Amino acid sequence: MSFLVLTFLFLWSFLPLKAQTTSTMFGEVRQGDGDPLPGVLIRAESTGLIGQRIAVSDANGHFVFVQLPPGSYELTATLAGMQTLVHTVEVSLNQVARPILRMSPQEIEESLKVVGSEMPVLDTLAITANYDNDLVDRLPVDRDQAGTALLAPGVTDLGPGGNVQISGAPSFENLYLVDGGVANFDNIKGEPTQIVIEDAIQETTVLTGSISAEFGQFAGGLVNTITKSGSNTFEGSLRFSFFNEAWREENAVEERTNLELEDDLSNLGSLTLGGPIIKDRLWFFVAARRERDGSNTLTRDPRPLTNEQARELMLPPDQRAPSPQSIATDREDDRFEIKLSSQIAPGHDFVASYLSREQNDINVAVDALHISAIPPLEQEDESLLSLNYRGRLNDLFSVELWYTDKQAELRDWFPEVGPGEDLRIDYTPIQDINGSQGAYQAPFTTGPIPEERDNRTFKIKFTYLWHTENIGLHQLTAGYQDYRDTRLSNNQATASGWSLTAATRFDEDGNPIPIFFRANPVVGLTRISFLPIEQESQGSDFIVQSAFINDEWFLGDSLRFNIGVRYDRNDATAQDGSPVADDDRFSPRLAVRYHPGGKRDHTLSAGFARYNARLADVAGSASLAGRASFISWVYDGPRTESIAEVFQWFDENIGDPLSPEALAQAAIVRRQDADDPTIVIADDLTSPIADEWTLGYARSWGQRGHLKFDYVFRDYQDYYATFINLDTGTNEAGTADRQVIDNDPGFYKREYHAVQVQGQWQFSRSGYLGGSYTWSQTYGNSTPENRDTGSASLNALTIYPEFNSFDQRAPNAYLPEDLRHNLKAWLSYSWELDFGLFNTTLFQTYRSGLPYGAFTDNVLANGDFGFPPNPGYINPPFFTRYFFDNIGTHRTDSLLQTDVALNLEIPLQRIEFFLRFDILNLFNGDATHFTSGLETNTEFRKPWNVLTDTPNRGEHWEYARDFGEARGPESLQSTREFRFDVGLRF
Repeated sequence: MSFLVLTFLFLWSFLPLKAQTTSTMFGEVRQGDGDPLPGVLIRAESTGLIGQRIAVSDANGHFVFVQLPPGSYELTATLAGMQTLVHTVEVSLNQVARPILRMSPQEIEESLKVVGSEMPVLDTLAITANYDNDLVDRLPVDRDQAGTALLAPGVTDLGPGGNVQISGAPSFENLYLVDGGVANFDNIKGEPTQIVIEDAIQETTVLTGSISAEFGQFAGGLVNTITKSGSNTFEGSLRFSFFNEAWREENAVEERTNLELEDDLSNLGSLTLGGPIIKDRLWFFVAARRERDGSNTLTRDPRPLTNEQARELMLPPDQRAPSPQSIATDREDDRFEIKLSSQIAPGHDFVASYLSREQNDINVAVDALHISAIPPLEQEDESLLSLNYRGRLNDLFSVELWYTDKQAELRDWFPEVGPGEDLRIDYTPIQDINGSQGAYQAPFTTGPIPEERDNRTFKIKFTYLWHTENIGLHQLTAGYQDYRDTRLSNNQATASGWSLTAATRFDEDGNPIPIFFRANPVVGLTRISFLPIEQESQGSDFIVQSAFINDEWFLGDSLRFNIGVRYDRNDATAQDGSPVADDDRFSPRLAVRYHPGGKRDHTLSAGFARYNARLADVAGSASLAGRASFISWVYDGPRTESIAEVFQWFDENIGDPLSPEALAQAAIVRRQDADDPTIVIADDLTSPIADEWTLGYARSWGQRGHLKFDYVFRDYQDYYATFINLDTGTNEAGTADRQVIDNDPGFYKREYHAVQVQGQWQFSRSGYLGGSYTWSQTYGNSTPENRDTGSASLNALTIYPEFNSFDQRAPNAYLPEDLRHNLKAWLSYSWELDFGLFNTTLFQTYRSGLPYGAFTDNVLANGDFGFPPNPGYINPPFFTRYFFDNIGTHRTDSLLQTDVALNLEIPLQRIEFFLRFDILNLFNGDATHFTSGLETNTEFRKPWNVLTDTPNRGEHWEYARDFGEARGPESLQSTREFRFDVGLRF
């Protein structure tokens, strides 16, 4: 039986496979006087490299190793009459490392060991940060892919829901790789998958600028994570992580609401094991992770009606609202990984990995104002298969093949109902318009049918090294990639197929009571929205075919160039099978690096790059197959608190919601009929782009440390925009205004300026200082994403221009993600004890305040505010937005936080015991820092002419009573918290 298993694993390792992108080492061997030294035997070894690599220096002292997996390499150089040299070199993602080995005549028998001065972040033209597992494991930070990426300059967590943003791009514009496979969860929000097991990570590389043409389909940055591969010795780990909600301090919102922190010890364990199946030929690595975690969370903070609103709704003044409700949530998260690495013959390597995750979330209180709107269960299953073949046809020519297949399935709560049952009364969510924007009465749901979000990639790359004395060294790469992203979704949105908006009062027990009323500018309006799925999904199919060519050119010891171009062709169909895009675009990438005087201690660099973003899911929104149509009416009946009376009014006055008469009365119509569409995709729709210019300076002090400065400017263009105007017209039936989705011709702006700094200093054998700092400005009026849908089509200035073309509708200002100062620094020191090693690491964070403004959405689009009569639209807007204060007029508190990690390692023969103790926010800082959950509402007083006048605070409007204060815990700095890990390494 064991023979059969071994045979199966061995044969499996011969499949065409995909793992991580490799790198090249082109080095030189010199004598002490600088002359080249030919005939030197160089042996390269690494824990991530099966077997050894052997090279002999040529007449000019040069040697080369190609297709090296990223990692740490030990080079051993030997030559008769010369002292043996052992030189350590770090190799990062897609890098051409240029080590210089200096050998001396043999005087003693011992080898001379040298730690190479080449830092991966300096020995590359890309703006790169690299973090291995040993470093991250000693820092008091989250050890997953996103948590590690946040260590790098130019990276923040200010996307919707805390998603990662890189170099000023929206969070869905990043590319995540795991073992070479695309690991974005989907092309909707673009966040990284949670499939990776933290203890299985070998290293993570973050690229924030000047990125090679080999990589595409992003306009932000690239995060590449490599998992461990096993080795010729059996190694592994067992870790148990302990944290408890009761081990942290209460924040101000929790104290105010008397939330009781749940005293429930987490249950999180992980196991890794790797080793040889056949030494120097076939390795294995497996990992597993199991988490059971419970905590308490809060619903949205209810907001009482203002006295002005209460008067309009015929209610007594001084309305009250209850505290947020405490909800017990639970998470079940199981992950698994298996990886095989093989060398079937010298020069031919295969790697295969498979990762999976199953997650159940119970009682997730997202946007719920009341417990009645919380779905009891949400489920996610995903897997990632990565296969890679690497062949070295000779010392200078190599080929790599990749194939990846990522699959994800989402399942949501849905009630069990009988056939023909009217669900409108009990299962229609109500969204509060008081200011909380929370829901009650019933949860939102994706429906009873699981949703599938998959992607597949095939890629081939050829690399050729061409070296002559006259034109220097060229690493020429060329390749082709076929990427396919598919989505099969029938998102019903609500169980009843309806949703309502209403003002809300609260009874004596704190339960929300909806109030339905006729529209007015003081309170707002009540909407009745119908969300039917009129056509089931056939599955979208977004195909991107790409080709790239890149030349990394070394001209002597001083100059280095990167010249590349990438070609991307989109061929996309929506979920109804209709074409979305059929376009192509070239993306040039240029960079230069200069060492003054040929010395590597000072480096100057500059570059230009164009990044062609992948076609986002919003591009398929012209098709409503699998998506709920959205048809919304303004309630115009008598004031009532009865949902049944609202639907009775609707049935009597509107009738069949899909009838031509009903559609003509609707305020918003987003539905699609293949024969008479209301949403149209422009024929020349293409992917958005970002143009980038960079300047850099780096200073190296050898192995002691380095400091690197990079200026990055990005101009984001061609985001998707929705157009509705008199020229776009109506559908043929004349029942709805036609919407056209096209690239923005210049209405919207998004620019990013930054100085990204990173460095490290080894001040003693036992201690070092490291970190990153970013000064940045993000400016414009373009925020093409939101928490619910991820990528979003911009529409503030391009729909109904007669009612939206005024200065304060969407003014250019600092964007909400404008984080001016962002510092992350760590100080680590180790003490050798008689029984082991003790390490202390301090992690310091400083973030300047985030910008926000003051606005109202209750500007009626009528003559009271100076707007002209309806020029002929079928569904003109009832309200529009007006900014009283531009974003950036106000800023949140700056955040200052000190975290501490204490690490104890005790060797016990072949086993090492470790204990890790983290204290987060040591001094319990309590900044109101984040704008999510911040009170930014205003109170309306009286109309003004929007087109000609400036409203006066106090006369026309006023700040909400708690303006600028935290409504929910998501606005606040995390309080002081304790957690610890215990385990074994062997």
